[in-house]
Amino acid sequence: MRVEEAAAGQPVVKRIVDRLRSEISLGQWRPSERLGIEEMRARFGVSAISMREALSVLTGEGYVTALPQRGFFVSAYSRETLRDMTRVRGELECVGLRWSMQNATVDWRALVVGAHHGLRELELLVARDGKRHAVQWDQRNRDYHMSLCEACGSPALLAQIASLYDLTRRYRLAALDAIAIPGDASFREHEEILHLVLDDKAAEAEAALRAHIINATNELGK
Repeated sequence: MRVEEAAAGQPVVKRIVDRLRSEISLGQWRPSERLGIEEMRARFGVSAISMREALSVLTGEGYVTALPQRGFFVSAYSRETLRDMTRVRGELECVGLRWSMQNATVDWRALVVGAHHGLRELELLVARDGKRHAVQWDQRNRDYHMSLCEACGSPALLAQIASLYDLTRRYRLAALDAIAIPGDASFREHEEILHLVLDDKAAEAEAALRAHIINATNELGK
């Protein structure tokens, strides 16, 4: 579908950015792959000006790299970059959880319980066939982690956490040939965090979340 024909009323550049961001996050574009203006313009059915603007937005977000006299390329990555970004995301999530527990409501706790239930369903499928369910698991994992911060009261903080999660998504999916999707240890950590939240043990919940993300970071960095 041509981008300009979709979602009437939505700005063209935003539609391109949203779609390309999703495609890059899911690994549909290879690291360092060239994104030629003319080829991309034709693919998305938009003007060269709109395409260039969209790629510039994605450059600012870190998904795309602009090289002088050479054009736009999908940003390359390394294990070191992944570990660094995941550590930063983890610290921000701990702040989000702390603030959320300070603002805790019945509705927020119900949201966290629901997100954990959805994640647990995928964890059971992953235990049988990790590669097949990798993308679904990653989305449910995102939903659960975001739910922990949902009541923080800071849209800016939530946006930063979501951005870092999405930026690292393709790194995790691309690494699946070298590492396993987190197994029983990670599943137990998710459940432990849930129980600490429901028991209103804020300090312990934050410590458990930090340890969980550090463990995941170490696994990804091997």
